[in-house]
Amino acid sequence: MTPGTSNKTRLTEDYKIKEICTLMSQYNYTPKSFMNAYLNNDHITSATQQRFWGTEKGWPSTSRLLGSIRLVVSKNKEGLQYWREFILSEATEIVKYEKPPSGAYPAGAYHNTSKILERPSRIRPADEKDTDSSESDSKLPSDSDSDDLEEVGGQSILVLDHFHCTEVAARTICGMVAFLANQRHNSQALSNSLTFLACGVTKRLNKFLHYIGLSASRSTAQTALSQLSHQANRQIVQKLSNSSIGTMAPFLCVDNLDFEQRVHSKSLGHSTRMFHGTWGYVHHPHPALVASVPSADLTVESFQKAMSDVATLQVIPKMFVPSPANEQHWSLVLKAQLGRAFLEYVGEPMDSKISIATAPPVIDQISADAPDITMLKLSDNSAQGVGEVFDSIISQSRMDAVKFSSCLQVIDGDLSTCTNISTLRTQRIPSAHIEDALSNVLTILGGAHTLWNIAHAIYTKHEGDSSDSRDSGSWRFLKGLGIPSANLVDKKDYTLMIKNIKKIHMATLVHCIMIVLGTEKDSITEELPKLTSKKVSDTIKKTYIQFFSPESKAKAASNSSPKLSNLILRLSDFATIVEGNLAMKCGDIGRVMNIWKRWAIIAQGIKKLTQYSIQLPRMIILLNYALPDGLSQVIKHSLLVAPNAGRKHYLPKDQYLEMKNYWLKHFFNDTGRGTNINPLKDLYSVNVTLLQDLIRSLTAEIHKKPIFQSHHNQTDLRSMNNCLRMCRQNNVCTTNARTNDYKPELVENFFSKGLASIREKALSKKGRLLNKL
Repeated sequence: MTPGTSNKTRLTEDYKIKEICTLMSQYNYTPKSFMNAYLNNDHITSATQQRFWGTEKGWPSTSRLLGSIRLVVSKNKEGLQYWREFILSEATEIVKYEKPPSGAYPAGAYHNTSKILERPSRIRPADEKDTDSSESDSKLPSDSDSDDLEEVGGQSILVLDHFHCTEVAARTICGMVAFLANQRHNSQALSNSLTFLACGVTKRLNKFLHYIGLSASRSTAQTALSQLSHQANRQIVQKLSNSSIGTMAPFLCVDNLDFEQRVHSKSLGHSTRMFHGTWGYVHHPHPALVASVPSADLTVESFQKAMSDVATLQVIPKMFVPSPANEQHWSLVLKAQLGRAFLEYVGEPMDSKISIATAPPVIDQISADAPDITMLKLSDNSAQGVGEVFDSIISQSRMDAVKFSSCLQVIDGDLSTCTNISTLRTQRIPSAHIEDALSNVLTILGGAHTLWNIAHAIYTKHEGDSSDSRDSGSWRFLKGLGIPSANLVDKKDYTLMIKNIKKIHMATLVHCIMIVLGTEKDSITEELPKLTSKKVSDTIKKTYIQFFSPESKAKAASNSSPKLSNLILRLSDFATIVEGNLAMKCGDIGRVMNIWKRWAIIAQGIKKLTQYSIQLPRMIILLNYALPDGLSQVIKHSLLVAPNAGRKHYLPKDQYLEMKNYWLKHFFNDTGRGTNINPLKDLYSVNVTLLQDLIRSLTAEIHKKPIFQSHHNQTDLRSMNNCLRMCRQNNVCTTNARTNDYKPELVENFFSKGLASIREKALSKKGRLLNKL
C-alpha cells in the first residue's frame, strides 16, 4: 500500500442509506418509526443530539428537514391535501393561543363601562399583538413625514398604504371575532360604539354593527358616556377649585345657547318649546405667562383697589384715540394689504432689490402653546338672569358662594353677557354680603363677537341701494363677484360675511392699483406681468396716497359725485375688518388692540353700535390704564388661543366656544336624542372634546394626518375680471360727474364723526360725559 493513501473505502450516499435502512430493519424499525422513536426518546444521548433543533443555530437545518418532508408527501394530490390539513390544524392551534388576554383593563381586554377611569382618545386593546403591530407601523411614513411623501415614490406609497390597510383590516376582523366569541373582549367594540354615537349612526344601523361584532350596543355606549361624564364633572371641580394663580380664579368663557325642542304631535305638557341655556369652559392661563408678571398684580385686592381708583380716573380722548405710532403702524397695515393684492392679482417683481411687505410688523405676539381648557356642563337657566348662571357655575365647582366670590374672576363673553353682569353689579352695590356684590368679577368682550357685530354694522352702512343697478355699493361688488348679496347681512353666518367682506375689499384694492398703474382696462391673467421691485413699491405708495391718505378723503368729499368718497371710506372701514380678522388669526394682540381703538371711535359714529360705543372704550381703558400691569398682561395674552398649538391658527376664545356650540348642536340634532335635552346637558356637553377626538381618530387609524388649516379666501380670475368690468362700467372711481350721472347717497365718515363725538364729550362740563365710560 502506497504511503499517504486512506485505509477507508469511499462510500456513496446511496450505499450509506441502504446500509442504515438494513440496520434499522434488523432492530424492527422503519425509517418513520425510527424517527418517531428517536424524537420522543428522553435518553441523554437523544437529547444531546436534539439540543440545537429549535434554536437559532439549528433552525435552518430543521427548516430544511421539514421542507423535505413536505416535498415527499406532496408529490401526489392526496398527499398534498393531507399536508394542507395538517398545516391548517397547526395554524388553528396557534390562533387559539393568540386570543386577547382575559381580565379587566389594563391587564386584559375587558372594559367595564361603569368603571372607566380614563378618557382616552381611542380605546385600544391591551394585548401584545397590538403592540407588535404598532411597532411595525413605525416602518411606515409617520405623521411628521406626511409632507415629504413624494420623495418615497408613488409605487412605494401604494405598497405601504396597502400593507397598512390589510393590517388594520386583519386587526379589526380579529377584534370582531374575539368580541363575538367572548363579550368581555370589548375594547374595540366599545371604542367603535362611542365613535359611532358621536358620528350620528342611527340605532338601527348600530344594532346591525353590534350583531356582527363591530360595535357594542347603544345602551353600553350610553353607560360608558355616563361614567365618563362623572369623571368630567370631577375634573371640572378640580379645575375650578384649584387655581395656580393664588387668589385669581381660572378664566371663564360663557355664551348663551338656544335649542328648539320641536314636537310634531302635540298634547298637554308635550309641545314645542325653546331651551335657553348657558355653556362655556374653564381656561387656565399658561404657567409661563403667569410667572412672567408680579404675583401681587393678580390678587383680588389689587383688582378691587384698581377699580376703586377708576372713580377718580380722568378719561381723556388720548386713552383710546390712536397715537402717532399707531397711525404709523396703520399705514404699514394698509400698504401690506395693497402689497398682497398686487402680488396676487396684478403683477410680480422681477428682482428682489426692494422687498414688498405683505404683512405688517408684529407688535405683541402671543405664545402658541396649547391651551388648558375644560368644558363646563350645559345649564338651562340663562333666561332667568345672570345670577342663576353664577349659581350654576358655583354648583359645578362644589365651592360655597363666599369662597367663590373671594377670588378674582375674569369672564369672557359677548356684549349682552358683559352688559348684563355690569348692570347686575350696579344694582347689587353696595352690599354687605361678598357673594352678592360681584365686586370680584371682571368681564371682557369676546374678540369674535366684537369683530362680527362691528363688521355687520359697517357693512350695512356701506351696502348701498340694491334696488338700483347703477349703485356701486358693496352689494354691487358682490354681484360682480358672482355672490348673491341677499343673505350677506344674515347674522346666522358671520364667517361667510367676513369672507365676502374680504373679497369685496380685495377686488376694490386691485381696481385701485390698476388705475394707478394705468392698466385698468386690462384683464387679469394667470401669468402675471413682471415688473421691477421699484415699480411695484412705487405703485403701492401712490395707491396709498391716492386712496387712503387724509388729503384724498378730503378731496373726494368735495367732488360733486359721492361715488369716489364712498369707495375711499369703504376701503378704510373694510381695511379695519380685514386687519382685525388677520391679527386675531396671527395671534398679535398688539395689532388687535390697535384695531379695537379704531373701532371704539367708529362705534361713536354709528348709532347701531350704542352698546359697543360704551363697552369697547371702557375695556380699552381698563386694560391699558386702570388694571394692574401684570393683570392686564395676563388678560390680553389670554384673549386668543391656539387650539392646535399652531402659528397663524389662533382663535378668539368666544369663537372657539362657538365651534364647540356647533358640535353640541350636531349631537343634539344628529344622534337620535329627539327633543330630550337632559342627555345633552348631562352626557354630551362635558364630553364634547372626547367625542370630537374619537371622530378625528378615524383619520389617524388610516394613517392620515389630520390637517388643521385656515382656508385661504381666494377669488378666481373669472369672478375678479367680471367685478373689474363692473367697476369700469360704473366708473366707481369717477372724480368728474356729468349732469345725468347717477349719484348715490353719501356715506358718512364714521371715524371722523366718532372723533367729533369724543371731542364733544371731552369738552362738555369738564369731560363728564367721557368719564361715564
